[in-house]
This record gives sequence, C-alpha cells and structure tokens, in this order.
Amino acid sequence: LPDTFGYSAAMPQILKLSHQDYFMTIKLSWSNRTLFPYHTFTWEGIDGSEVVVHMPPEGTYNSRASAEALVRGKIMQREADYKDSFLMVYGIGDGGGGPSERMLERLDRVGQFADLPRVQQKSAISFFEDLKDKDLPVYNGEMYLEKHRATYTSQSNNKNFNRDCEGKLLVYEQLLSCLGETGDKTVIDDIWKEVLLY
Repeated sequence: LPDTFGYSAAMPQILKLSHQDYFMTIKLSWSNRTLFPYHTFTWEGIDGSEVVVHMPPEGTYNSRASAEALVRGKIMQREADYKDSFLMVYGIGDGGGGPSERMLERLDRVGQFADLPRVQQKSAISFFEDLKDKDLPVYNGEMYLEKHRATYTSQSNNKNFNRDCEGKLLVYEQLLSCLGETGDKTVIDDIWKEVLLY
C-alpha cells in the first residue's frame, strides 16, 4: 500500500478482491490520543469481508532485534493469548536496508532465553497462516491515525511530474509494440524502476 495515514473501512473488501487475506501495519501505534484496542484481530469491512490483521506490538518496522525489543513486544501485545506470538519487523526498514549480521546473531542468542519469547525466523505469511483459524476479536470500521490529520502532500508538482513520466513511458512502450520492436529492455526497466521509486 502507499504510505497512508490511517485505513478506510473499505480496505478489507479491497484486500479480499485483490486476493489478500492478511494485513500488517505499525502505523496505528503512532496515534497520540486513542490507543487502538487490538494488535491481532479480524478486520471486518463495510460489505462483511474479513482479513486477519496484525500490528507488531513493538510499534516499529525498524526493530533492533534485541532482548529489549522482545520484552517490549510481549508487554505491549494486547491479546493475552498471543503474548508470545507476534511479528518483529527488524532491520533498517525505512529505506530498505534490511537486517544486519549483528541483528541476526542477536536474535539467535536472545531468542533462547527462558523469560523471553522464543524467536522463530520465518515468513510473515506463515505467521498469518497460524492465526487464520484462531478465534480473534473482530474490529469494524476505519482504522484512524490521529497523528497525521489532513496529510496529503506539499509536493504536488512532484506528483504531477511522476504521473506525467508514467504516462509517457506507457505511450513509449505502446509505440514500440505497434512498430513491432521491443527496444532495449534493460534501459526501459531501469527508467521504470527510477520512476516507480518516486
């Protein structure tokens, strides 16, 4: 999803129509007034569509993967039945740096301590698969983030230039196709990657 500040009550329906059964976000942990009632729950949309949602209780997608992070996750997890079952999104997520060797080594070590949640390195999808048949609380309605009210963009020119680039690239590819040519795929792919980055 784009970097949205809160989620419409129509999202479960859109997700299901997109063949997505699960949703994860940390955004609502940023609310500065209202504490969202759940970390692990079923989100029911306007039309009755349901998706399983998990919001990592540490409240970050840049966890340091430390003993402190595990304790914080366990303490913050609101559903008592899942105190030892939560996602930890560790690494340098803002910018795509991923985990460091030190983080991975730390998780191997601290994840075996008796009083800490056990650490299992596995995919998010397998975590959600384990949740799908559980009796989870149900939440209806939008998931509103109070911190960023009325946030759109102050860079509307950039948005327009980006959209213009996308349109021109599409026309370029269509023209190549009509001429029976493919062009240099590497060059076109590099341009698309640059445009989509923005």
